[in-house]
Amino acid sequence: MPSAANGVLKKSYETARKTGKITTGTAGTRFEAVREALADKKNILTVKELCDLAGVSRSGYYRWIHAGKARDLREAKDREDFEEILEAYRF
Repeated sequence: MPSAANGVLKKSYETARKTGKITTGTAGTRFEAVREALADKKNILTVKELCDLAGVSRSGYYRWIHAGKARDLREAKDREDFEEILEAYRF
C-alpha cells in the first residue's frame, strides 16, 4: 500500500479495532486511501470492505472517483483567481 493510504489506515488502527471504522482525516483523505489500497496488487479486500473500514459509503466513494475532473478544474480556477487577487494586492 502507498504511504498516504498507510498513514490514514495506520493512524486509526486502534480506533478501527475498537469501532470497526477509521475516522482520521477528511472524507477525501479516506476516499484517497481506499483508492490507493485498491490499486495495491497485494490488496485482498473489496471496495465495500475498504469503504466500511474507512467509514465512508460506497456510493460516496464512486461519486468522489467520478468527480475527479471537476475537482481538478475547480482547483485550477481557484489557483488562477488567487493569482489574480495576489497581483491586484501587490499593485
